[in-house]
This record gives sequence, structure tokens and C-alpha cells, in this order.
Amino acid sequence: ALQSRRDDLDTRAVLMALEDGPTRSAIEAERALAAHLEAGCSTPLGALARAVGEGISMHAVVCSPDGRERIAVTVQGSGSPQLVGERAARSLLEKGAGELLG
Repeated sequence: ALQSRRDDLDTRAVLMALEDGPTRSAIEAERALAAHLEAGCSTPLGALARAVGEGISMHAVVCSPDGRERIAVTVQGSGSPQLVGERAARSLLEKGAGELLG
């Protein structure tokens, strides 16, 4: 993801020309997953979201801090990328990710 200062309109115009809609949707889904799990930079969490047709497919994994235990889910959905990310987070939590993350 490319970012710029909000007030730097020239740079933002250049970046908008590089924007890819499917990639943006995938990133939004991954960020929603991390936000829903309250994950930080050191959280043992991995996610890969891809635009598939009109929807998004996401594979997400949470590991214990020592890496011995792992919980993985794959979810698909159409519509809001945020909802796909939140659904993946809920699925991980239902499988015990909260206990792994402490």
C-alpha cells in the first residue's frame, strides 16, 4: 500500500493513478482482520486476501507465541472487504485464537 500525507495533493494524485481496486479490497480485508483481533506488529498473525471474481477469498492464521500451535481459516465473501476480514477474525476466535493470543 502506498501512503502520503493528507495535505500533499500532488503526491496523492500520482498515487491514485497507481491504485488497483482489487488490491485495495484485499488490503482492506486484511486490515479489518487485524483490527478485529486487536493485532499489533508483533502479533503472530498471517493473512492473505485475494480478489476472486466479485468477492474476496482470505486465508488467515494465528499461531501461539512459541509457534507450536496454529489455527487457520479460509473465508470467502462478496461485498464489503471489511466484513470478510471481520468474518475471518470471528472464525479464528471461535476456534480458540483468543486463547493463543493471550
